[in-house]
Amino acid sequence: MLVWLSVSPALARSCRPRLIPNGERLGCASCHVNPAGGGRRTPFGDDVRPLVAPGSCVAFWGPELALRDSDRDGRTNGDELGDPTGVWAVGASAPGDPSAVTNPGVADVFAAGDIEVRPSAVAFEDVPLGATGVAAIEIVNVGDAALEIAGVGLVESSGGAFSLVEPVEPATLAPDGVIVARVEFVTLVGGTYEGALRIESHDADEPVVEVSLRATAFDPSATRFERGDASADGEHDVSDAIAVLGVLFTGAPGLSCPKSADANDSGDLDVSDVVFLLLHLFARGVPPNPPFSDCGVDPTADRLACESFAPCA
Repeated sequence: MLVWLSVSPALARSCRPRLIPNGERLGCASCHVNPAGGGRRTPFGDDVRPLVAPGSCVAFWGPELALRDSDRDGRTNGDELGDPTGVWAVGASAPGDPSAVTNPGVADVFAAGDIEVRPSAVAFEDVPLGATGVAAIEIVNVGDAALEIAGVGLVESSGGAFSLVEPVEPATLAPDGVIVARVEFVTLVGGTYEGALRIESHDADEPVVEVSLRATAFDPSATRFERGDASADGEHDVSDAIAVLGVLFTGAPGLSCPKSADANDSGDLDVSDVVFLLLHLFARGVPPNPPFSDCGVDPTADRLACESFAPCA
């Protein structure tokens, strides 16, 4: 009797591989680090342990255990054992493809598609009004298995200034496969525009990728200037602050390009521009918005004019 009691649990536990779908292909290795059974458990074995009584051969497989990813390798226990939803019952035929069964207690590295988008951001700089800028964006599968591209579309708040040259249909990308999405930008209104190209795929790590889009449009007939150079001498220094103060408080002649004096790009000319410029010059404050350090047109519409600006003529 003593011998029977000492071996009975071991004999009973040998039935457990038959209590999970396709379990006989794995034997005791699904629950134990030692394939012969006994000793330290695998992560799947740790999840099974609370579901069974010592020495029991009562069925324990079901949806709860099937939907777990015990070994945290990105596939559920059910996916690895061929029964994703946990509906298999003891005595039923082996589900799924037995040759595709993997161990739910040992983390595997599975072949998978992996999306990469080039470039990750697109900028259309200084596009003349009415002209069209076009950028090609590559969607690449850098993984070692096929990758489903579910959808490619635009997300923007710029009133339709961005568009796809042609629709990009859902497709399956083989490893190293490439889809090219061509985005164009065109507008008749100057200013700065922002949007994004949204790409949805079956990449487990990055199911959604967004490529930021930014564009500036300008009127080619507009005067080019440098923001912050209020004195229009080609330099950014304290003379620019003095020039603005002179116009505001001493009745000095008006500036030929008030836009250049709008250092904080508020659309108005006041003492805050002086403070902004001095902070930039002497206290490492943020620089003025474009155009700054190079000649350019104002990408934002405002009421300030710029009749002439000698350094950029």
